Amino acid sequence: MPTVTSATHPNQGTWYQNDDPQLSWTAVPGTNGAPVAGYAYVLDEAPSTVPSTPPAGTAPGTATTISYVNQASKQYYFHVKAIDQDGLAGPVAHFKLLIDAVRPTAAGGLTSTSHTASKTSTDTTIDAKWSAATDTLSGVDGYRWMVTNSNTALTSAQISAAKSTTGTTLTTDALADGTYYLHILTADKAGNFSPDAVAGPFVVGTRPDSPTNVVATAYDPDPDGPSDRTASASVTWGTGSAAGSVDTRSVGSRPQGGCLRAEEVPC
Repeated sequence: MPTVTSATHPNQGTWYQNDDPQLSWTAVPGTNGAPVAGYAYVLDEAPSTVPSTPPAGTAPGTATTISYVNQASKQYYFHVKAIDQDGLAGPVAHFKLLIDAVRPTAAGGLTSTSHTASKTSTDTTIDAKWSAATDTLSGVDGYRWMVTNSNTALTSAQISAAKSTTGTTLTTDALADGTYYLHILTADKAGNFSPDAVAGPFVVGTRPDSPTNVVATAYDPDPDGPSDRTASASVTWGTGSAAGSVDTRSVGSRPQGGCLRAEEVPC
């Protein structure tokens, strides 16, 4: 009986994304040590098919290799038998092929449980969760994830460098101040990856931003009063919910009949 092997799909229990399988088998001797006339073989989805013996007067193929191209993603079996010079067939060898070139589904409902998109947070680690993905053939092997500064899909090099998890939650490493996007990809057991699921932008800011729209108005409540007294100012900043103010604030003293100090508010 021939011994079947595959250079492209060597392990019969492993799924491969390669859809161009190649198979080979050992040559076997014929009856009484004479060479065989050739081999009959077939590729199908049944585990124990017996290949048809060529009709009488038809020479079977003598090759011991065969290649297939663009096979659909599914489970296959290859069957081969030797045929001697008298047209008698030997026992059949079977070999299983597992092909999965279909991408798994993307992680669904990706969201952060610690950060709100576009809002600054002093939390330097991002917590995230998502719904489990599916893969109908080889099955989901887990997820790859990476934090970047862009929502552009990850490159092959980035996917190779991405971190792995088998769960549907994660916490990133501590991040420096900046704007970030979280990428999640589903991986199946054949090495296929889903499209990116992306969440963000998440803004990490451990130092407060400088106020904006700052307006300071200096005034002297009694310009004709005695000298050497304190003048005041009203200071406002920000707009909307970020607005703030200080109604009175000491800014220095002025001489009688004069102005506030020039370095504070010109007269």
